[in-house]
Amino acid sequence: MSRAVRIRFLGRAAALLACGFLWPGLAPADALREPRAEVILGVRTLAHPGAEVDPAVTRRRLVRFAEALEGQGIEVVSGHALSGSPLAHLAAGDPVHALQARARSAGVASVVVLDVTRAGSAARLEVRVLSNHGEAVRTRIAADVAQDERGWGASMDELAARTREALARAPAPPRVRLAQAAPPGGAFGAVAGEELVPEASRRVVELRIEGNRRIQVDAIRALLQTRVGDRVRPKTIAGDVRRIYELGFFRDVQVFSTPLKGGQLITFQVEENPIIRQVSISGNDSLGSDDIKDRLTITVGSTVDYPLLLENEQRIEGLYQSRGYYLAEVTYRVEPLEGDAVAVDFDIVEGSKLRLTRVRFEGNEAFSDRELMSDATTKPWGWTSYLTSYWDNSGLYAEPLFYQDLERILRMYMDHGFIQVQVGDPEVSHDESGLEVTVKIKEGPQYSVGQLDVVGDETLDHAELAAMLKMQTGEVFDRSALGEDVDNVRARYADRGF
Repeated sequence: MSRAVRIRFLGRAAALLACGFLWPGLAPADALREPRAEVILGVRTLAHPGAEVDPAVTRRRLVRFAEALEGQGIEVVSGHALSGSPLAHLAAGDPVHALQARARSAGVASVVVLDVTRAGSAARLEVRVLSNHGEAVRTRIAADVAQDERGWGASMDELAARTREALARAPAPPRVRLAQAAPPGGAFGAVAGEELVPEASRRVVELRIEGNRRIQVDAIRALLQTRVGDRVRPKTIAGDVRRIYELGFFRDVQVFSTPLKGGQLITFQVEENPIIRQVSISGNDSLGSDDIKDRLTITVGSTVDYPLLLENEQRIEGLYQSRGYYLAEVTYRVEPLEGDAVAVDFDIVEGSKLRLTRVRFEGNEAFSDRELMSDATTKPWGWTSYLTSYWDNSGLYAEPLFYQDLERILRMYMDHGFIQVQVGDPEVSHDESGLEVTVKIKEGPQYSVGQLDVVGDETLDHAELAAMLKMQTGEVFDRSALGEDVDNVRARYADRGF
């Protein structure tokens, strides 16, 4: 079977990401040697919320980039067409993390992810090279291309060549090894290992966990499916190794088997992630380091947690976006210090600050864009902004403030009878000229007051009470007026001692 056909088949198997990977166990013994230029490949099309992504298009890009990598001497062990994700909002269950776990299980050193992002009439190809355990040897390689994919071939070939260079700089991944510690018997692999252990001694008579210092033995032992009295099953042990890695506290796990009377001693030798002794920020010219550190959730004295480092990257990028720096890119570096300690540095490339040039609404018929934005705090940049920006912050897009503006727009519709209105989340697009925000609105029908009555009090003077009410039968429903009417009736009863 040719490589292109195999990758195309694996692309169709991308549904594995929706229900969890199939874990084949540890690689056979031959795969436990020093890894060659092998990668797990994922290709993803990033789209705005609500935008549809054609899986067939993603699979086609997967096949094309796999061919480009193989042209550079990089073997694609498996390829996966990943589901699309909203721009700048990767969920905690990012399938990229699962690809890293799959690479660890297969004994593959690196994961390569190609993200395809469309923006207007252009597109952006970005390659991330990650080690299989989330180390900071993360490389981002990007290329801007035209919307027509027929011209992407040269760019993909160039990205593949630069990926090969990045892989050459990457360190070896953490070892996942299953071997016999005592001289007789030798090493046994994870798939074909059972026949290497004598039939009479295939029982686990003792389990040990060594190398842990901060993580308690019971916390690790609770994850193991290998039990004393069970047969030595390499596939079960492979699953145990995976679960220990998924705790996020270890950078190396090795498993050893030693013959004892009546069976085998199975030892899980773990190496914990180092302690963070220093957190630094570099490249931040526009924002203060203290302001950035206030947003971080990693602390000095905690262990390195690579998913948490990725989350903090996104936190910093979100802070910059709230200040108008939508081109800001953040990467982290983990540098070893003396002893079992590391320094974490977040390196920031701020890019230029982008001004909000337009707020556009779709689906609004009852009110114009100008009417909807008349009382908004957020104001697009215009020719008068050179004078007014000092006091009205025109041109600045801050998402928390804009959501307050959307609340005002929602109340505006409610006060004019559109009680079923739906105001969507803002969709932000940008290029070098600035930011454009699009909001989709479903107005629904406009309602009027059909019947107005007050019940529950036989002594009530209806004529007197009706004179107090702002809403009247036949008028357009006004939610704010209804609230005022309720307050007025409540106040009238309070004045009468109720």
